[in-house]
Amino acid sequence: MACPQILTAENFVTRVVTHIDCQSRYLGSFGFESLSQPGSQAALLMSGLLTLFIAVWGYRLLFGPVPQGRDVVGDVLKVGIVLTLAFSWPAFRTLVYDVVLDGPAQIAASLGNPGIANTGGGMVERLQWVDDTILAIMDTGTGRMTNQYLEGQAGTASFAGSGLQDDAAIGYARLIYLTSLLGSLGLLRLLAGLLLAL
Repeated sequence: MACPQILTAENFVTRVVTHIDCQSRYLGSFGFESLSQPGSQAALLMSGLLTLFIAVWGYRLLFGPVPQGRDVVGDVLKVGIVLTLAFSWPAFRTLVYDVVLDGPAQIAASLGNPGIANTGGGMVERLQWVDDTILAIMDTGTGRMTNQYLEGQAGTASFAGSGLQDDAAIGYARLIYLTSLLGSLGLLRLLAGLLLAL
């Protein structure tokens, strides 16, 4: 599976989030593929655990009290559910994979819809809009004139100083915005993919 490249031109946030999402999905599906391959360590482990379960259940039948019908049905259901999730990709994808990777985004989309005009689209589109707005402010400037006279002191050598130039300040603000946004989203998505792979 080829993930889209990250380009530093326009739509940077959308491309990076899409790339991180693709990598986390690939990582999560890779874990299931390694589990379901015949002869893999995970398949051997599942076979061993199933053998142990049947042995313990057999000893319980021989030396323990006679199991009720509901106990037998419950145990068979447990084994069936575990084997279905372990070796059936459609069942695993529906019950675990999609819930872990798509569930938080769907909840955030339903809760985070601002209802303000001109804010349509999902979370990624709104985050991209913020980044585009920061870039537009960098291009046009803030409109503040540097070396402006202090109020009431026209004609003297005292100017209103600025602690930081506009270009540098907005550039640092964008850097902090992108670092915090992509760091937190990337960490959460890649951790979800890693946990699914394990």
